[in-house]
Amino acid sequence: MAFFTSDDYMRKSAEAQKRVQSAIDCLALRVQVDTRIAVEEVQKRCEMLPNMNKKLDFILALNQENSDKLDQVLRHSAKQSAKKKHQDQKESNMEDHNIPAHQMSVACS
Repeated sequence: MAFFTSDDYMRKSAEAQKRVQSAIDCLALRVQVDTRIAVEEVQKRCEMLPNMNKKLDFILALNQENSDKLDQVLRHSAKQSAKKKHQDQKESNMEDHNIPAHQMSVACS
């Protein structure tokens, strides 16, 4: 028991406690720094979200505009196709019944 109360043991024990406390302090500081870095990265990402939302809204609006234009072109094409089909059918009927074009324009007037 005299060993545990000796000055040499007490000095080594105090030194070991200081080293352990120093290691704990270093780990705590490292965790604090790592946490701060992680939080700053998350904040940067969060700050980008409103800009990303604006860009996404712009892209969606542009997509809708392009879709509307495409629908308009398709409707116009369908109308042109229907007119062409009607004209072809008219010409085919005129040819089938041997009706000259100038008589058709007089009859329609």
